[in-house]
Amino acid sequence: MEKEHHIEPGEYMEMWVVGYNGAEKEENRENYKVYFKDANVYNLIEKDQSYMFSISSISQKGKERYYLDVSSPPNGTQLRGEGR
Repeated sequence: MEKEHHIEPGEYMEMWVVGYNGAEKEENRENYKVYFKDANVYNLIEKDQSYMFSISSISQKGKERYYLDVSSPPNGTQLRGEGR
């Protein structure tokens, strides 16, 4: 639904997308803000496309954050391991 980033020059950069679980009924859907640690992965995500994400969360009272672990592109192809 959303793809955004914020840069504080010389300090930090945050990159995130906002989306929902497409398997949930529309009336029960919650939006999730998922942060990316790797700009290369963030750059591959296209707005208005469907992806399957595996995420992890860091919970602090009132400040829950979700981070991307693994992403599968819309066609379902997923590569693992290291290239050469």
